Amino acid sequence: MISVANMSTLARLEQEILLTKYSKIMFASVNHELRTPINVIISTLTLLSPLVLSEKAKSLFKIMQQSATLILHLINDTLDLVQMQAKNFNLFYDEVNLKGLLDEVS
Repeated sequence: MISVANMSTLARLEQEILLTKYSKIMFASVNHELRTPINVIISTLTLLSPLVLSEKAKSLFKIMQQSATLILHLINDTLDLVQMQAKNFNLFYDEVNLKGLLDEVS
């Protein structure tokens, strides 16, 4: 027999599950919407980079490009994580230069 307390707990659990599901969808949507403007920023910086003359400005442009690229990677990683949590992803095999990868992360 289901009591009122059990029904209340069940309703609360269903509400939490729905909230979690919608939060993940919203999180993925926001990240997806961020991808376009950050790509525009990266493209604009790439196009403007050859026009920069001073070494100080070139250094600042490089920092901006690296920062924007890092943000794009974080957005992509977040979207990948959401896909993995939704069990909606495909794995693929690819060759990896292990030494180059280790050099890059160290």
